[in-house]
Amino acid sequence: MDCLSWLFRDGAGEIDLRPDVQKTFNDMLKQRMNRTVWQSGCRSWYLNGDGTNSTIWPGHTVGYWWQTRYARKRDFFLRSAAAVVDG
Repeated sequence: MDCLSWLFRDGAGEIDLRPDVQKTFNDMLKQRMNRTVWQSGCRSWYLNGDGTNSTIWPGHTVGYWWQTRYARKRDFFLRSAAAVVDG
């Protein structure tokens, strides 16, 4: 909802997650996922071709909600709608 408000209220035309923020988040997920049965060598439709599970959250649903309930503007590159249209 935060990202939508940036688009509609703040006039952003493009929102991109900063690569360093994405990497930090993915590294944390990978570390937590390594302690689960899904990464224990089992065969599962949750795993992609290289054995990575990008489908299941490695914890409780409340933890997912807590981690994703807000978007921090500083974690994103925002480009104005006018800049997107102008190219």
